[in-house]
Amino acid sequence: RQQPASGGSRRPRGRRPTDREMRESSNNSSTPALPTVLADDGICKPMTPQEEAQLRRVYNLLCDYGAKQGVLKVLRPKQERLAFLRSKLDDEEVAEAALATELQTLSCEVDELSKDVANLEAASDGRITAADFLEALKALGAKVTKEEVEEMIWEVDENLDGCIDWQELRLTFQRNISDRTGLEPSKLFHVVTFCLFDQNDNHRVSVDETMSMLYARYGRSRMELKLKELFGHEMIETGTQGGEIDFPTYLKAVEKTQLLTFLNSPHGKAQLAKAGSVKKLMGTALLEKIHAEIHPSLPTTLSSVSVGVGVGGKASSSSNSAS
Repeated sequence: RQQPASGGSRRPRGRRPTDREMRESSNNSSTPALPTVLADDGICKPMTPQEEAQLRRVYNLLCDYGAKQGVLKVLRPKQERLAFLRSKLDDEEVAEAALATELQTLSCEVDELSKDVANLEAASDGRITAADFLEALKALGAKVTKEEVEEMIWEVDENLDGCIDWQELRLTFQRNISDRTGLEPSKLFHVVTFCLFDQNDNHRVSVDETMSMLYARYGRSRMELKLKELFGHEMIETGTQGGEIDFPTYLKAVEKTQLLTFLNSPHGKAQLAKAGSVKKLMGTALLEKIHAEIHPSLPTTLSSVSVGVGVGGKASSSSNSAS
């Protein structure tokens, strides 16, 4: 893998342009260092304090994730068991004495393991490496290669050190939640956002976990729409905290939204009008994959695409045949 020379072009030879390069080539204006977020009503809205706090949590989690994963694999089940036992204390039918010994043992074990994680985080150099991100993706059930992870990092690696620091993570998060083109590099962003919602780190996202952050950004009137975009219109309750989805399911939902965002952007509409159909614009193989995995009712012509608003404040659309 050839790395771009310092001060030269960021695109290595012999590889296709990335989404970021396409975006930059189609937009001559530079992206501000700290862009604001355009809310659904058109009013500029900065990153909410809750989003920033959760983003910092995810950043701390991903830094040196490879070194921490062994401890986390032992810690998480014990934390869940401890929470379950504590909830049982409120049950009058369960004798507290029967739980006291296990509660005390688990509490001590969780405290010790939590200290181990804290020590690893304190010793961290503050960078998320490709190895860290690869292990985190494997834990989420994603099937990716080391080369694919390196590409994800390279797309948002501003200083080209092969890692992601706090400023780079914060910047790519802000750029994505303010994106209106569907061309902003988002593979890393989707992973981070899933972890952002997954507040109990059980590798699943629930309705309850996402609700507060979606409410803070969009308000009550738009929150339900956002939940349906992620969890489906039925929002079937399959978990202990309401409807739950895993990372592959979440990824399909947000990739659908991003694709429709591009088709509704000025650049996307111009390209679609020039090509005449989605099939000609995207190619048969890619379109078949999208129909099968992301959005079976994707429109094939420009006339059937209508503008809406999707996940992360991005535009979404619907066809005449399906919403």
